[in-house]
Parts: sequence; structure tokens; C-alpha cells
Amino acid sequence: TCQPLPALSTESLVTADCTWIVTGDVQHWGHSHQRTLAMSARLVVSRADDGWKIQSLSNASVAEALSENSSEITP
Repeated sequence: TCQPLPALSTESLVTADCTWIVTGDVQHWGHSHQRTLAMSARLVVSRADDGWKIQSLSNASVAEALSENSSEITP
């Protein structure tokens, strides 16, 4: 989800504080984890001929893992 910041935005440039969820697999030390993280950042996008383009991503942070599942990797 994103919360636009009108004071920092124009017709062709939008600044918003955004949060999203990412799920991925991490493998190390003979086992794997599926980890789900909550992430957030300030995102700036600009209008382009073919849509919107990301100009910058700042103040990015990763919150504590929302969930983690482990399994042993067997060769």
C-alpha cells in the first residue's frame, strides 16, 4: 500500500510512503527457509510517455520476519 504525499508531489512526479510484503527462499548451512518480510520505503515515480517510472527509493527498511519455515536440504 502507498500513502501519497501531496506536499512533495506534482502532476508529473508522485512521492509516497509505501509498505509491501515479500516472500522468498533463503538457503544456507544445509537447509532452506521460506521467509516473509514486511518492507517499507519512500518511493518517487515520474510520468513517462509509456506510463510511470521509479525515480528513487529511499529510507528503505525491513521489519521483523512475519513468518519463517525451515527444511533440511538433502543432496
